[in-house]
Amino acid sequence: MLKPTRKPESQTRRSRTDGEATRSRIIEAAGQVFAERGYHDTTSKEICKRAGANLAAVNYHFGSRDGLYLAVISEVMSHLLELEYLKQVAGGDGSAEEKLAQLIDGLVHSLIEERSWHTRVWAREILTPSPVLPAITATESTPRVEIILPLLSELTGIPGDDPKRFYGLLGLMSPCLMLLIIDPELPTPIQPIYSRPAEEIADHIKRFVFSGLRSFAASR
Repeated sequence: MLKPTRKPESQTRRSRTDGEATRSRIIEAAGQVFAERGYHDTTSKEICKRAGANLAAVNYHFGSRDGLYLAVISEVMSHLLELEYLKQVAGGDGSAEEKLAQLIDGLVHSLIEERSWHTRVWAREILTPSPVLPAITATESTPRVEIILPLLSELTGIPGDDPKRFYGLLGLMSPCLMLLIIDPELPTPIQPIYSRPAEEIADHIKRFVFSGLRSFAASR
């Protein structure tokens, strides 16, 4: 009885590397197209053309266009606020305010100095939610919120079972969301802000956010 022929280890590694490269190339192309057109007006055909891949590769790596979109959103969230980094900051030394300040610094830097398709994809998802928003919330948004909420409780003294914590979360998120969804190329009232250094913008946001949170805590 003939035994099945095993591929050489080097060939297996090369196939795996080629597959990872194809997957990354498709995500990059999809991110660009989703940023330009949004979820509803983007086709798999256009993504494949941009990536130099075929539809079979999309289905193989992601299962469907929705699977690809979720992978793109995961890439977006890692770019803006990587989950392991968030866990590391939250579990590190320092006060809750210092930890939140570090997160604001990193997020503002991504939004101001590294504007790319990642921010545009997320802005489109916020303004025009896709049908896969529940999955995005479950896999990407909620795990990050669950790390941030205890820091807000520590800073404000609001217990973990008190819904008022979400008002603190709203105050923390709002300035960064404004930077995210407003196109810096458009002549809006805050357009001049985008020409300022990220450190300066982050400093003003931190003053605004922490003053509000301290006032909120004092009024309880």
